[in-house]
Amino acid sequence: MQISFFYDKGTIRLFPLTLTRPADFFRVGIYRIHEKWQRLLHPKNISRLVPGYLAAQYKVDELTDEPCLWINSRLLPDFDLQHHINDLKIGQGLQHNGTPLLCLQDGMKSRQWFDAGKPDFSGVAMTEIENPHLIVNTWDVFRMNGDQIVFDLDLHGIYSRPEKLPAGVVADRPDQVFIEDSSIIEPGVVIISSEGPVYIGKNAYIMAGSVIRGPAAICDNATVKMGTRIYGDTTIGPYCKVGGEINNVVMFSYSNKAHDGYLGNSVIGRWCNIGADTNSSNLKNNYSMIRVNDYQTGEIVDTGLQFMGVIMGDHCMTAINCMLTAGSLIGVSTNLFGSHFTPKLVKSFQWVGQDNTEPYRFDKAVDAATKMMLRRNVEMTDDYQAMLKHIHDNFC
Repeated sequence: MQISFFYDKGTIRLFPLTLTRPADFFRVGIYRIHEKWQRLLHPKNISRLVPGYLAAQYKVDELTDEPCLWINSRLLPDFDLQHHINDLKIGQGLQHNGTPLLCLQDGMKSRQWFDAGKPDFSGVAMTEIENPHLIVNTWDVFRMNGDQIVFDLDLHGIYSRPEKLPAGVVADRPDQVFIEDSSIIEPGVVIISSEGPVYIGKNAYIMAGSVIRGPAAICDNATVKMGTRIYGDTTIGPYCKVGGEINNVVMFSYSNKAHDGYLGNSVIGRWCNIGADTNSSNLKNNYSMIRVNDYQTGEIVDTGLQFMGVIMGDHCMTAINCMLTAGSLIGVSTNLFGSHFTPKLVKSFQWVGQDNTEPYRFDKAVDAATKMMLRRNVEMTDDYQAMLKHIHDNFC
């Protein structure tokens, strides 16, 4: 079998995170969504439909004559859903409240859909299902994260090996600590896994004095600096560096929060740098539910959450001592500085100071991003720069 991810109008609600990636590239738990599906179904080919400006950046396999399972890119897999998939026949699908989730289609029609740039579900026999794990809002990423860490460990099939805990590391439940090879955990690290497992990926580096409370995932090549406090439902993505106090945060990859400061109930994209003593508010003083401004329309949306920090797009930076407002949405390639609370909605390519906001010149933004990426031995390609240019020209 082969699979192909498709996007729908729901991805617009996930700006700014979906400005630079398809939703199936969201990291929720240990893995990105498409990686979860790959581990669950073991498809021969993986394809996807994306907005045109993302196509060169996210290349795919060509569809073959085999049946293809079409998957909503916002849909997280689960084992119950797998049973539904096993029962599907060609031309059948699953939906929730009218939103298509899955469809099994033959190879010829799948290629027609792919060439047309969108699937046509009008002739598909859809079955309604309840309670799918579907990402509807950006804050669903951190809200679902703890459960997804547990699911991913089941999916991964990794076994706890308490004997791999280094000398000097304190763990209340060693059987709930999952350590990959080549990781380094220094003496004096405390791991509390009585409320959920803790996963430590390959080549991860946990420095002395850090405290990690599960469920938590420290992914491959991530660094946790000395004395860091990580609370549950947190994922530190590959190549991220973190310090300070972190609670229910998802950091996708290659981002830094390396110094003191609090970050809670937040999602941080790739290539972000959060300056020393930057703090995110995640609770209103009157304890009311947090409201956000829709990135595209500016419309006020009630999250139904009492705790929410910041949703930050790729290539954002905060200066030292920044104060991030509860319920903030920060666009791609934005700089925040000053001793004030930042605006709740900041569009992409903005330079936000205490007294004014100015456009961030594209050439300067690309220059800074290129230098940051080269520090991690990653080259900015022409396709990547073209993607950023489209965002600059259309979503500022």
